[in-house]
Amino acid sequence: MKMRIGLLTIALLGLAGGLSHADQTDTLITKYYFDILDRHPEPPGLEGWKAEIDRMVSLDVNVKEGFIALAKFFLNSEEYQLQRKTDRQYVADLYQTFFNRVPEQVAWDYWVALLNNGLSRNVVLNYFIYGDEFKLYMAGLWNEDSSLPECNLVNDFYRGFQGRLPDSAGFNGWVALMQEAMLEGDQAVRDLCYQIALGFFRVRNIPCKTKPTVIFWKTFTTVFCGVAPSRPNLRAGLISCMEVCHGRPCCKALRTHKNFNSEFRRLLTQSI
Repeated sequence: MKMRIGLLTIALLGLAGGLSHADQTDTLITKYYFDILDRHPEPPGLEGWKAEIDRMVSLDVNVKEGFIALAKFFLNSEEYQLQRKTDRQYVADLYQTFFNRVPEQVAWDYWVALLNNGLSRNVVLNYFIYGDEFKLYMAGLWNEDSSLPECNLVNDFYRGFQGRLPDSAGFNGWVALMQEAMLEGDQAVRDLCYQIALGFFRVRNIPCKTKPTVIFWKTFTTVFCGVAPSRPNLRAGLISCMEVCHGRPCCKALRTHKNFNSEFRRLLTQSI
């Protein structure tokens, strides 16, 4: 199997089987530069992303999380926006970046139609990064996954609520609390997840006229279910899983919600 990088071609078989971790990381970062920004990486940028991805691995987070952060940064960057790519080109970029292939025509038309009907690009992006094909693609490149479920779980909160990779000190503090909760039982893990979510939510700059429970639930659903809630589902979620008490959602959201995306559900199950 091969992947195209501009006018260059890299044999992925060699990438997966014969390169060191450092060279493999370097090669895939370079691929993302070409797939998304259509250019060679600048040396400082390449080295900076290598350092961040290596840091994530050292924190026992799955290596794909570093590449998800890299892709999100590139796809939402001013440089990418200035390319003014059409929805069809955007979908092609997602397939090349995350699946290393071109989309089938039916799938291509499907995603373009959703974008044309108002679905945001970042929501479509979530379907790709949470999908099984991307997981299998990355597993094929990194055959050994030494990450810990509680570390991946805590990282989800940073990615979802703060849109960034975690700082090492804060991350280690939350992981330590998560490991303590794991010893206490499944409800302790769920309660801590709620406390982390609410704590991260409170530090965001939310306009004072915006109902905090609505923003919390939209963020919560998008992060942990992989999709933005429709209006009926948003209303149902607010009614059934939220309690407006001084503008705060209640623990019931994490105790009762059944529609988490498969990745978050797997991590939560492994942690409890």
